[in-house]
Amino acid sequence: GEKKGLAVHLVRRPSDIVVSGYAYHLRTPEAWENDRDPPNCLNSDYAAWLQIFGRCRFACSYLEMLRNVSVSDGLGVEVLRSRWQILSMLDSMRRWQDHPRVLQV
Repeated sequence: GEKKGLAVHLVRRPSDIVVSGYAYHLRTPEAWENDRDPPNCLNSDYAAWLQIFGRCRFACSYLEMLRNVSVSDGLGVEVLRSRWQILSMLDSMRRWQDHPRVLQV
């Protein structure tokens, strides 16, 4: 039969995702942030990966990239890294906006 579950979809302001992600990755590096062969930016789309690591000719880690650019450029890099996540969140928000069993917060 029909499933009767409820869902809560947390929606964050995209700029908050970018700013908090940038600060978090500088302050609390995760293992993937040190990958260099190949460099890794965790769940980014391929075009973003090319743009991010093309800056260092694919010879740096994500953490090295963030630590060696200005804050403005670092935020731009984080925009690229997180855009798939943000677009996915916004798409889900749109699809579920009128769903009676989904609460969006």
